[in-house]
Amino acid sequence: MNRRALILEAALSALVAAVLVLMSGWSLHKVLERQKRYALERLQKPAVILIERSCHLKDDLAIQQVVSALGQAPGIYFAGVIGEDGKIMAHSQPANVGQLYRRAGSPVSAHPLSEAGKRWGTLVISASEKSLGCAWRHEMERWSLGGILLWLAWMARGLSWRNILIERDLRICDLSTMAEDQKQKEVRETEKQSQARGFWTAWLQYALGYIPVGTIILDQRQRVVAINPTATRLLNPGGEAMASGAHWSEVPLLQSCGATLERSLHSPGVEVKADLLIDGTVLGFTTLKNSTGTWVTFFPSKPVVK
Repeated sequence: MNRRALILEAALSALVAAVLVLMSGWSLHKVLERQKRYALERLQKPAVILIERSCHLKDDLAIQQVVSALGQAPGIYFAGVIGEDGKIMAHSQPANVGQLYRRAGSPVSAHPLSEAGKRWGTLVISASEKSLGCAWRHEMERWSLGGILLWLAWMARGLSWRNILIERDLRICDLSTMAEDQKQKEVRETEKQSQARGFWTAWLQYALGYIPVGTIILDQRQRVVAINPTATRLLNPGGEAMASGAHWSEVPLLQSCGATLERSLHSPGVEVKADLLIDGTVLGFTTLKNSTGTWVTFFPSKPVVK
């Protein structure tokens, strides 16, 4: 894989990691918002009960103490009780008591306060966005770090697999080259063997010409390797030469000597003679001790002594 493809893969994986981090951050923000609303609801319910009971007892000090305790709760910016005339009856910051209530920029949760079915005020609680933002940033830092580590692990895995694939391709290339070299070597060796076989066949054919009796040499596959002129005249009185490479079963006079040839093959180094032929010629089969070939000799019939 080239450098451009590597850069493209790194960019795509980084984009995927960034998208995952952003989606996680958005989901985390929603979760924190829900947790904030749930926490405010849990604070409001007991606080409303205490404030309404204190109002019933005409205990303004108790109302102020409940509101001050709410203002000191974690994540709460301020808390207060607003009368029907819009004035602050109790506040977590006592300096604001008696002033007209003006809604701040931060989100406010309001809950009506009533006595005997008649509404007399409103409990307002404002959650601090600062604490929520700090928690969100803290978690986003963790998610970002996790995304970076995930991207680094992905790139390390990609580089590792790329190196493995490169090594595999190199091994395949080397093996292919070795196989091709071996094939060419085998072809050259076969050509050399063929040339050597041709040379030795020609030399053997030439040497057989000096043997007075008919002689045929078979290879280990029982095919004719060489035949001298005497054997050729015995097999083909017309003078036509026999082609080299013919199977023994294609040679006249040998077709009826299969059993004798088989005995010779099972007895290397021992001459096995066939029965007398029609003209009295005797065939001798001698298989070499290393079983690389068989000599077939035509022995002429002996004159009858009177």
